[in-house]
Amino acid sequence: MSIREHIAWLEDLSALDAEIRQLEEQLTQDRDALATLKNEMARLEEKIAADTASIAEMGRTRGELATEARQMTAQVERSREKLARARNEREQNAASRELEELRRLQKDREEEIGKLAMLEAAAQKGKEEAEAERAKLVEQLSSSESSTGNMLAEIEKQRDAKADQRKQVAAKIPRNVLSRYDAIRKRKGIAIALTQTGTCLACQMSLPPQLFQRILRDEALELCPYCQRILYYKPPPQKEDT
Repeated sequence: MSIREHIAWLEDLSALDAEIRQLEEQLTQDRDALATLKNEMARLEEKIAADTASIAEMGRTRGELATEARQMTAQVERSREKLARARNEREQNAASRELEELRRLQKDREEEIGKLAMLEAAAQKGKEEAEAERAKLVEQLSSSESSTGNMLAEIEKQRDAKADQRKQVAAKIPRNVLSRYDAIRKRKGIAIALTQTGTCLACQMSLPPQLFQRILRDEALELCPYCQRILYYKPPPQKEDT
């Protein structure tokens, strides 16, 4: 097999590799998009569960504080009665201090109840917003999973077909040439580079004249000394006469 034939098969192989790479990128992109939706759904589920637990806990705490506040109201009434029954200054001062402390505690409980009620309302609003987002996302996911699933299956089918074509083309290339090609492709992404006027069109570097002459004579597979890709020659397109 001549160098020109090697190059022709390498061109076909490179084209197939480019198509396979593009299909793989599309698969990754579509899978990532679907995964993003699923991750967002998981985040919303986690938030709704956390808000639900938080609301329940705040409700229990608020109920306990309300019970304490009612008990303190009864204690305040009893303290007022005690103050009214005080027989001397010492008893009046003691009853006044007790009444003042109970009122302070009662006020503290009422403020805590008010703060909890506000926090509970905010958590409830956040939960409802998350539930609304989740409802929209469920519909979006249902549609996306169906359409994306079909799309992924079709892309995988195309990729597998291209992979089969690649095997057929690769089987025609000598093993040492194929090994060199694959090694460069793993490093560079694209393993071959066109030259038409003595410049490597992959890295845009001017080639040494002797190297360019060897490429024109098809003496052997040559590598670009700058980007290390396999070089091949094609004449530049002819300009049409006007």
